[in-house]
Amino acid sequence: MTLFEDNTQVFIVRIWLERRNIEGAPVEWRGVIERVTPDNDRCGDEKRYIKSLDDVVAFIAPYLQEMGVKLGFRQQLSQWLKQWRR
Repeated sequence: MTLFEDNTQVFIVRIWLERRNIEGAPVEWRGVIERVTPDNDRCGDEKRYIKSLDDVVAFIAPYLQEMGVKLGFRQQLSQWLKQWRR
């Protein structure tokens, strides 16, 4: 692998509007995010269903940290709260 490939993460994000069967209820955003492994081995992929864009950030953040990216305060706080709730 090249240096570029060693420092690359690939994610597929699908987002859609989900209509509710309750009259007058607002539509809700839904989606799924997948991490695709570099060798295309789909068995090793991770997938998570999401209800907000914050869920996308929460899914991707640990991979960015592994690559040496320093997260902003909001992302750090979000991760800390998530770990604390467990």
